[in-house]
Amino acid sequence: MKVIFLDIDGVISTHDSIMEAHRTQYEFSGMQSQANKINTELIKNLKQLQDIMGAKIVISSAWRYSWHIDELRWFLYNRGEILPESVIATTLYRDDGSRGLEIKEYLELHPEITDFIILDDDQDIEDAPELVPRWIRTKYEEGFTKEMLEKALLTLR
Repeated sequence: MKVIFLDIDGVISTHDSIMEAHRTQYEFSGMQSQANKINTELIKNLKQLQDIMGAKIVISSAWRYSWHIDELRWFLYNRGEILPESVIATTLYRDDGSRGLEIKEYLELHPEITDFIILDDDQDIEDAPELVPRWIRTKYEEGFTKEMLEKALLTLR
């Protein structure tokens, strides 16, 4: 199985998309207001990567602390037509908050994963140095751009 470990803020949600969602928050319900933080152009790049890889998605984002996996699935489908059944899990929580170590533990618990990519803007992926070659480090201001998509495609095994 192939997996994309997905952070949301800084990958498919950027400073600009968050600010825009805040400006329009009174026009939408809570879930729709949250979904609107996701940039539709950036999530298209995610969808394209997912389709090319034939990958499932595991949410590693801090959004998993505030939203149930079914709500996360709805956000991704609502904004980018990511099929809900393709979002299979969230990583487990660690007291130290290291996303790199959370992903490493997830991989250890799931030997059926044969290939993966990590989309994240935070440097704590470096806490698990063996994951760094599979990490596409985005920028909070830009997210998962076409250039980042191209970089991700070059890292596929």
